[in-house]
This record gives sequence, structure tokens and C-alpha cells, in this order.
Amino acid sequence: MEILEIAGRSFFSTGPAFKTPAPLFLGFGLRQAAFEELWQRLQKRYQKLPFFCLALCPEKTDDFSPWPWGEFPGEGDRLLSFIETKLLPQLKERYPISSVYLFGYSLAGLFALYGFCKSEAVNGAASMSGSLWYPDWTGFLASCCLPHKKAVCLSLGDTENKGNDPLFSTVLFATEKTAALLKEKLGEERVRFEMNSGGHHVQVPYRIEKGIAALYKMEKSFR
Repeated sequence: MEILEIAGRSFFSTGPAFKTPAPLFLGFGLRQAAFEELWQRLQKRYQKLPFFCLALCPEKTDDFSPWPWGEFPGEGDRLLSFIETKLLPQLKERYPISSVYLFGYSLAGLFALYGFCKSEAVNGAASMSGSLWYPDWTGFLASCCLPHKKAVCLSLGDTENKGNDPLFSTVLFATEKTAALLKEKLGEERVRFEMNSGGHHVQVPYRIEKGIAALYKMEKSFR
């Protein structure tokens, strides 16, 4: 694992870049220990990683909320603008990137889907235990037009909707609704939704690894 400085921000990286075109998997919301475990899992799965994998070093979660609500300032567009106008142009100057996929966990998983919906530069997304309970999320998704998008993976723990918070407990309904809307827009074969055992904070790197692997498998089938 390496730490790279790109466009004024720090990123965890899975190591040396490819010389031939390969997909970029760009992640958010992972701390170093979680990324290191993710990297070890991906190495074990693939031996030689068939894609680039970077993750933004943790900063405030303000970057991940798509619009203002409660304590969340809604600065997702600011992060998305950074990705589109600064990060991706610099990455594409350095590396032969063939396609771009966002991934994230919890609120960062919501951001991955938001970026997928809003940016023409993003081909797909993996949202693990995404905060899809976020107010107005499914309404926003229903209004989106998603031409030329490749694939989406969603996953959720099977007890994540069992808490006492009335808003957070809607996460299963919201994730199922998200999957249904995406299947309508992209086609059944381009959307995967998986339930995992346990609550929100269980086996986070393992769940992310599974999401990335499923997304990469779909990406290959739609080339």
C-alpha cells in the first residue's frame, strides 16, 4: 500500500500503476487500517490486481452529504467537482484509465451513488451499507436519467434496520427502493443487491471487497 499526493489531497493506493488500460475504483470514507485490510483481501482474491484502486484519505464527512439536512451541510457537489475537474484529469495524465467506478461505505456509500448519478465521468458505483435513509434520496434517484451507465452494486447488513432511530430504520426499505429504481433505469443484469449478516459496523473491509469484486465482474461482462 502507498500514500499518494494527487491534486492537493492524499490517497491510499494499492500500489504500482498499470501500463495498459484498466478500470479505476475510487473509494471514500476508509481509514488506513481498513484500506490495508481491503488491499490484503483484494491481493488474496486476484493475486495480481486487475484494476487501479485509490481511496481518499479520511477527512470530514461533510464532503459526502448530497444536500443540506440537519447537521449535514450538503457538500457532496464540492467533492464531486474536485473529482471531475482536478483529480480525474491528473490521474488520466498519469495512468491509462479505461473507466471510473466509485465505492464507499455508510455515508460515503451514499456519496458513491450520488456521484454515479450526477457525473458523466463515472461509469458505475458500489455502495455498501449506504446511508440511503437520507431524506429525499429515492426521490432524487427517481428523477435521474442514467444513460451509458454500466453497473451498480448495493449491500446491506440484515440487522441494520433494527435500531431505535425511526429514520435510520428505513434503510432497508430505501435500499430496496434504490435497487428497484436502478433496475428500471439500467436493467436487471446491471444491478446487484446483496444482504450481509450483521449490523452496520460488521466486517467492513470484507463487505467492501465483495462489492468491488461483484462490480468488477459486471464491468468485465459489459465491455
